[in-house]
Amino acid sequence: MAQNDFQPFATGATANVVDLATWLAGTTITNGFVGGYAKSAEANRAIRQASFCASGLSEWVNEQLVNVPIPDNGDRANYVANLDAALRKLIMSLIRIKATGAIVVYVSGSRGNDNNDGLTSATPFQHIQHGINYMLSNVDLGPYAATVMIEGGQTYNESLQLGSSPLGALGLGQFQLQTFNGIVTVIGTGSTLNMSGGAQLLLNGNFQLSCVQAAGAPNGVITPISGSRCGTTGSGLTFGNSPGCYHIYTAGGGEFNNASGQGSYTIAGGGLGHWRSVQSGDIVVQTGIYGQVSINITGTPNFTDSFATALNGGSVIVPNLVFTGPATGYRYAATGNGVINTGNAGTTYLPGSANYTTPLSSGGQYI
Repeated sequence: MAQNDFQPFATGATANVVDLATWLAGTTITNGFVGGYAKSAEANRAIRQASFCASGLSEWVNEQLVNVPIPDNGDRANYVANLDAALRKLIMSLIRIKATGAIVVYVSGSRGNDNNDGLTSATPFQHIQHGINYMLSNVDLGPYAATVMIEGGQTYNESLQLGSSPLGALGLGQFQLQTFNGIVTVIGTGSTLNMSGGAQLLLNGNFQLSCVQAAGAPNGVITPISGSRCGTTGSGLTFGNSPGCYHIYTAGGGEFNNASGQGSYTIAGGGLGHWRSVQSGDIVVQTGIYGQVSINITGTPNFTDSFATALNGGSVIVPNLVFTGPATGYRYAATGNGVINTGNAGTTYLPGSANYTTPLSSGGQYI
């Protein structure tokens, strides 16, 4: 709990305070101290009643805002601003917004505060996860779009969790994470963007995503599972170096796709693998009606498992792509009824420096 300078006065068990019956029966409570010396016990009762209420209100503000100090410095405007923020936070936690148009909240790691309302670029949240949680907890979206606008030029050390979509979300693209003012760098531990429970999310803008390995975690930069879907559009997504992690890891009916052929992206670092799909997960990256999709590879990244892996019913559908730049490690592995579909592009189509000797030995398909 943050600092609270407003404390109750004379609350001890032996405090010199007139008893309540005497206080209520006397004339001081109605007339005040009108002349001569004030009785200390009566003065203490008057001061205690005022300080007790002031300290209680300050403590409530402190509990609502958590990390915001409540100083006794004579700055009434700041005290009122903190009271307003506490009331707004409580009210917003008790009601849901029924959208009548697009909903946008803003995030800035350098300028933001999670006690802000997040509704303007001047009052942003501090953490991306807080912006996501706001949409999930407070908005009945209906047919309208919801966007978390994230300020670039800074790094967010967050492992983002998305357990569902905003209430009323109808499909991929309706709920977006979007960047402004430069590149948004997000570094997660165990997972950078973990999605489950049917969540649907589109990445739109300039993101550089990477992941730090953690015990018992999915260890994927983007990990849609349990029927969730993640898409990307534009050409601003970059996967950074993520040793011990996969860049895109789908499972349990989760899907990653490049929004019907709109999303080229960049690979700027290696990891265990770039694409890995298991247990009926799907990865779909393909050229569409919007033009040729490129996977731009820089710095010759190494993949210690394989660039593309499909196993136990997972599928990786990646035809008609243009890969620019080399990578090292095995190109692909398909086992346990996993399918890698390149559109019959051949065994050297995917980036890498070697093929497994028997990549299809356990019932997988490489098309």
